[in-house]
Amino acid sequence: MKAKGLFLALIFFFVSLCISAQVFKTPKEGRSMVYFIWTHIKLSHEKDLKVVKPDLGLEFSPMVQFFDGDKYLGKKNCYDNILYYECEPGTHKFWIYGGLLKYLDSELLPNQIYVVFIPLPYLGTFLGGFSGYYKELINEKFSNGVELIPINKDFDSFKYVGAKAVLCPLIEKDKHIELQESILTSKQKKKKIAELRRKSDILYNHMMKYGDPISYLSPEMYIKQDSTDSPK
Repeated sequence: MKAKGLFLALIFFFVSLCISAQVFKTPKEGRSMVYFIWTHIKLSHEKDLKVVKPDLGLEFSPMVQFFDGDKYLGKKNCYDNILYYECEPGTHKFWIYGGLLKYLDSELLPNQIYVVFIPLPYLGTFLGGFSGYYKELINEKFSNGVELIPINKDFDSFKYVGAKAVLCPLIEKDKHIELQESILTSKQKKKKIAELRRKSDILYNHMMKYGDPISYLSPEMYIKQDSTDSPK
């Protein structure tokens, strides 16, 4: 009973620490901060999929390109890294490309921290060479590919279970890397990004026209902060 009580106390500690924003960097006065947290979802045919933190060295973590509207924020491998982006408050269209285009419309308040969850399927083994069974699971559970899922201040705004127990220690432990606008110098790279922006605009406008669902990060979904000891 003592061991169980200690375990529950530790979980409560991590959750409280995470939600109070002690582990997040605070934005500069008048600006907003958005965190992008990448982790894995254990695949199964169960209704509720579980958030997991794999301990294997070989993981399926594709390189993803990040954008804030027309701003190119670079290409990142998010495994074992927490990405954060400081920006002006107001309306933002965040989008990523990792084989598929995904969008997150956002309205941000000044001096607040927001968290976006990027789930990725995890089988518990090295993912090279999927069997038909696992391909069916991925198509069933991740039919929309890699998504940008906003998290509310209580970390319970999406369909995956076990998020608090996994994500909060991750935020405290993993390396935090800043996303910044990437200035392209190569003509070939500039051409590729310009073409990607063009295709992205076409798809986004099509989705808006036909009412296709686009993830939305609302102003009140900021993470509760402890003003006394949030790290700068």
